[in-house]
Amino acid sequence: MKSKILLNIILFFITALAIAIAAAYASEPLSVMGHPTSTGTAPKRLALSTVTDVKDSVLTVNIHNTEHAMTIDDKTRFTRDGKPAVLSDIKTGMRVRITFVERSGRKIATAVDIRSDAKPEGIEPRPASPASSNKTVPALHR
Repeated sequence: MKSKILLNIILFFITALAIAIAAAYASEPLSVMGHPTSTGTAPKRLALSTVTDVKDSVLTVNIHNTEHAMTIDDKTRFTRDGKPAVLSDIKTGMRVRITFVERSGRKIATAVDIRSDAKPEGIEPRPASPASSNKTVPALHR
């Protein structure tokens, strides 16, 4: 009888410890490339955009006639056509693709890819879809 009580007490403490550890890890912020984010926040990516300004630690880009200010910090990774780059490589008018996280109402760039060969995305109108017709599609022969 005493062994069952002791076993139940041990199981209780092990379960309580497991719950406490799970709760501690759940409350810690996530990290995206070294940038802490709030729980459940995923990094976002802007479509290909045009650089309109580069000042200090802020990269401003324009996409769909909307300005987006991206904060740059020491953890932001820069690439140019897939090769390592630096912030000073970015000039006004260049095309970039930015991955960022939102923290405290600011957009923090985690990765900036400078593109030299890409066409603007989402800016050119899509071709109109062909008009639907009442013709039936013939069945496939077996």
